[in-house]
Amino acid sequence: MSIARESIELAKSSLVNWRERYDKHTYSSKVVFNMFYRAYPYEWFWENRRQFFGNDMRGLQQPLATPDEAIDKIAGTLRKVQLENVHPFMPQWMEKKKDVGVLSHGILDPLISAGERGDNKAIEELEYTFCYNNVVYRCLNVFFAGGSIGLGPVDSFTEATGAVVSDTYLTTNLRDLWTVFQKILGQPINAEYSPLSHLY
Repeated sequence: MSIARESIELAKSSLVNWRERYDKHTYSSKVVFNMFYRAYPYEWFWENRRQFFGNDMRGLQQPLATPDEAIDKIAGTLRKVQLENVHPFMPQWMEKKKDVGVLSHGILDPLISAGERGDNKAIEELEYTFCYNNVVYRCLNVFFAGGSIGLGPVDSFTEATGAVVSDTYLTTNLRDLWTVFQKILGQPINAEYSPLSHLY
């Protein structure tokens, strides 16, 4: 199963769960909250990227793990960062409208408001964005895991997406890294994505 298909199915499973758990008025804001909760840890990964790719950002000279071990280690680190570095600060970050990567409260907040008013199109856009970024997060995990097995950023990106891009896009800032993942993954995501039924 492709990363895109598996990540979208997992995201949809979460969305269906939240549709059942929360009332319709609250649902849109919960989707966005969880989108940011999943996104904020990648600030930590970016700030600590040299742990994964070495001081010269060319990949660790002595790999720390096999590919499977590296993915498991990234998943464990992600959970730890969420619990210790993200969860305690979520209320204030959401109140302050703290953006991360390409995720912007300025873009998502109007969709929340429209969704609260019963706008199915806005809800679908939020759900699509959630699914899309769930694929990006999964590929970012593979990207950072690549450094742990001795790959540089370009080869790690190829491992995650099958595409080759300039390392300029991968080593400048988190927003550029996120943007290039979104652009490269657009076609496989759109090929796998189908919307859920209308909420209203």
